[in-house]
Amino acid sequence: MHEINQGVHCDVKNCHYHDQHDHCTADVIHVGPTNADCCQATECATFKKR
Repeated sequence: MHEINQGVHCDVKNCHYHDQHDHCTADVIHVGPTNADCCQATECATFKKR
């Protein structure tokens, strides 16, 4: 099991990196796209379906 990223809250229950306490266990988190202009325009590129 990977370490959790303290301070990173994740609601995506079907992500491979989601733990039972709504934390992310990915080693690296990539958020994009580079041209996003607001919070709603961003996405987690690290998502991997469970």
